[in-house]
Amino acid sequence: MGEFESQDGTTPITTSEVPEITGMNTPSARISGSIRQKFIINFSHDAPEAGNFDYRGLSSMSTRLDLSFESKFPNEFRVLLTGHFLLDPIQPKQALPFRTVKTTNSNDYEMEIGEAFIQGPLSDSMDLTLGRQILVWGRSDQFRVTDILNPVDNRMPGLTDVKDLRLPVTMARLDLYSGPWTSSFILVPERRFDRAAEPGSDYYFGPDTLPPREYSEGQFGKPDLAFALTGTFSGWDLSFYSARLFSRSPYTDIEQDRPKHKHQRITMLGSAANLVVGSWLMKTE
Repeated sequence: MGEFESQDGTTPITTSEVPEITGMNTPSARISGSIRQKFIINFSHDAPEAGNFDYRGLSSMSTRLDLSFESKFPNEFRVLLTGHFLLDPIQPKQALPFRTVKTTNSNDYEMEIGEAFIQGPLSDSMDLTLGRQILVWGRSDQFRVTDILNPVDNRMPGLTDVKDLRLPVTMARLDLYSGPWTSSFILVPERRFDRAAEPGSDYYFGPDTLPPREYSEGQFGKPDLAFALTGTFSGWDLSFYSARLFSRSPYTDIEQDRPKHKHQRITMLGSAANLVVGSWLMKTE
């Protein structure tokens, strides 16, 4: 390390001489945010027939403001609160007559709370997290095989940022640590489902109205149950998942010659793994 010695004759500070940093255990808080502007322009559409949606030209000019508040406490607990506000003043003129009270995914105004939870240790080997969370299962960024706990926003397929794709859900999560293994026990009392494009959207292909959505419980009811076991080792890791929950995506049923979107409880068993081989990373779910 001789090349890094001081050249001006001063004596380098040794480790024992470094002053102790005070205030490390004091509470801290941080507010951050971002603003994004998105334009969608369609340039290859033919003129639509009378009464159909007209997507020619500028179909969206959305402005999105994201805000985040995080606070940390001396006992290692932290609080996170996020949310966003979106405004889109552009509305295709021929889409307006098809707007209904139930059409919410294609509106020009949106204000939502995102992740909002409190998290901290109950002991050296146990953590508790309560509130709206995003919990990613599996190893893939784009292909959802075992990643089923959080619904997704599919209103603009392919154009939604990965960090905005998953929708947070109210959960109670208990994490237990033992060597390389982590066990997670999860209760999900909130019902949230995948968001899909609706009439008036560039990405909707279907009738003028959506089938009604039906499920046997309200927004909060009998909680979904989930369990995960993950082991992390040198060069590889392995996870096992199990859940009993309402499906996030609906299936279509015909009743009295009318389609309906329904949700039912499903049972899921799965696993995922990473393996490093030389300069290759192999993933499986």
